[in-house]
Formats: sequence, structure tokens, C-alpha cells
Amino acid sequence: WKAPAPTAGTTWYRTSFDLAVPKGQDATIGLAFGDTTKPRSNGRYRVLMFVNGWNMGQFVAHIGPQRIFPVPEGILNHRGRNAIALAVTSDGAPENALEEVKLVTLRNVRGGIPVAPVAAPTKPNELKAD
Repeated sequence: WKAPAPTAGTTWYRTSFDLAVPKGQDATIGLAFGDTTKPRSNGRYRVLMFVNGWNMGQFVAHIGPQRIFPVPEGILNHRGRNAIALAVTSDGAPENALEEVKLVTLRNVRGGIPVAPVAAPTKPNELKAD
């Protein structure tokens, strides 16, 4: 997936998809940004990533070095519907656009243990003043 031309500020991108990892497979799947063979990007932008409502981290392109973010099964639904939302902050310059984003399989072997989906919070916790 490649994002359109950047705009200054924070832009939200969202997509949904289905996965069909066979039962009995222990697959580690991650969210990858840009050229994963390089520790840093030439672009200067940052991304807050959310998978099925859970904040899975932050990617800062020009700092690196992490470009692949594993998403645990249970957060990522291996046999059903998923949603990814990205909050991308950039100055809007073309060279600071969001790079290609894709799912990658980091490991896939037979076995594993059953994992139940973990529901995301439905509303923020309320903070109360003392």
C-alpha cells in the first residue's frame, strides 16, 4: 500500500483486510515500512500505528533502525477481519511522504498454541481528579 502525496500536519490512513492463516500454523506477522534492508529512511516523517484498536508503536523514518513491527496473534486476527490505522505526521514535502507499508511474515512454522483474540478497549478510561 502506498499513500498519496503528503500534506503538512497529521493525516490518518485506515484499511481493513482478512487473514486466513491455517490452524496449526505459528505465524509471526509484522507491519513493515519502506525498504527494510536499510536502517533509516531519507524521508522525515513519523507514524503512530494502531492494529485492531491497539497502539502498536511509533516509527520515526529518519531515526530508525526498526522498520518492521511484529504484531502478536490475538491483537492481529489470524483467521478473520483486521483493521490498521496510521497517524502520519510530516511537513508535507514530497520527500517526506509515507513509504510503502505492507504486512510481512517473519516466521511461519507448524505448531504453536491456541491464542484467543484480545478485544480493544471500547472507550478511554476516565481520569478523575482527587
